[in-house]
Amino acid sequence: PFHVRSRGKHHTERPSLMLMTTLSTATKEEVAAKISGEYKQGVGNLEGKAALQKRIYDGFRNAGFSEAQSKALTAEVGRENSYDAATVFGTHLDPKNNKVNLGMLSMQGSRGTALYNHMKEKGLIDQNGHIVKSQESINEMARFYKTEMQTSEKSPLTKEFLENKDIDRKRAAFLL
Repeated sequence: PFHVRSRGKHHTERPSLMLMTTLSTATKEEVAAKISGEYKQGVGNLEGKAALQKRIYDGFRNAGFSEAQSKALTAEVGRENSYDAATVFGTHLDPKNNKVNLGMLSMQGSRGTALYNHMKEKGLIDQNGHIVKSQESINEMARFYKTEMQTSEKSPLTKEFLENKDIDRKRAAFLL
């Protein structure tokens, strides 16, 4: 189990367990497609947090992250906001510093402003100033995070994560 902080509380959970279960309940055809390297998108008959979790995973895959990296980043979204749609597509206060966080990976300060401007440029901010609740918004947030990781963050940990397409979840949790 991972020890994670969610909204200021510490607890033990397996952030990617729901995703792993979801992916392991695939049909015979879906399993065959995965083995052959094909990637299937969509939520099928998933609902609620499981559907959102699958959409987030799809977003990271659409942004070009590997399967292992996408699972790790999806787990990171769960650690950041417990797959709460209002947080994934909105804002919340960081309990540690009382700063406003934006989006599924809780960007704040200049990073939050850059994410907001990116989403607005892509037409994914609605007339009320909120992120549009759509797969395309998730895809764009994932693309933004990937670009940021590739260009802004010079950390050797980030570099290791990006270069290791088959990263195991424990190493990914440490690096992220």
